[in-house]
This record gives sequence, C-alpha cells and structure tokens, in this order.
Amino acid sequence: MRRALSALLLCLLLPHGSASAEEPDRSPVRICDDGDEWPPYTYYRRTNGEPTAEITGFSVEVIGAILGKHGIPFTIALPPWKRCLASIEAGENYVMALSASKNPDRERRFLFSMPYYQTHYYVFYAKDRFP
Repeated sequence: MRRALSALLLCLLLPHGSASAEEPDRSPVRICDDGDEWPPYTYYRRTNGEPTAEITGFSVEVIGAILGKHGIPFTIALPPWKRCLASIEAGENYVMALSASKNPDRERRFLFSMPYYQTHYYVFYAKDRFP
C-alpha cells in the first residue's frame, strides 16, 4: 500500500507535459499611457527642449524594474488617453495602462494593481491680490 501511495505521489509531483512543450510567449507586453504626458511619471525625454521618441519617467522605471526582474520585454506608447483605455478594454493594441486612477466605472471594467505613487492637489495664489 505504501509503495502504491508513494508511486501515486511521485506521479503527481513529476512535471506535466513533454520536453518539447512550447516556450512561453516572450513578445513585448504592450503598455500605454496618456498622450498628453504625465511628468514626472510618464513623458517624452527632451533634448534642447524638444521631445524625443524615448518615453521615460517614474512609471516607466517601476514597470521596467518589475518586468525586467522576470525578463519580460515591454513597449510603451502614448496615444490619447481614451484610445489607450478603449484599446485595452477591446483587447486590441494594449494590455496595460500606466497611471490610471480608480473610479467606480474603471473598477468594473479593469483590474488594478496596488498604487505605486500618490498625488495631492494644492492651490497656489497671491495673498496680496486675493486677501
């Protein structure tokens, strides 16, 4: 009885599938963010004040650290924000958005990660002009 149980457990612990199993898909994860940019989180690097094709920022560094740790390539594009979200929802060009804030509608339509930054709103005004 012990041998039969041991053999069954061994079979359950053996890796499933054959040695010729397909390799995992290593095509780049297609990510989007708002085309209007969101410095310092996601924006086009500037040279002499002019935007280059390189997208950089804190969000790019965070996703690069997470995916890079696992050897997962990615691309980031900055289309208009509505197009970015619509494309993800339709399963078209992108599979992930950066810097999306939560609201009840989005929570019904998308999955969210834990937040990796927080913003605060402030109002600045001239006390001498607006006492």
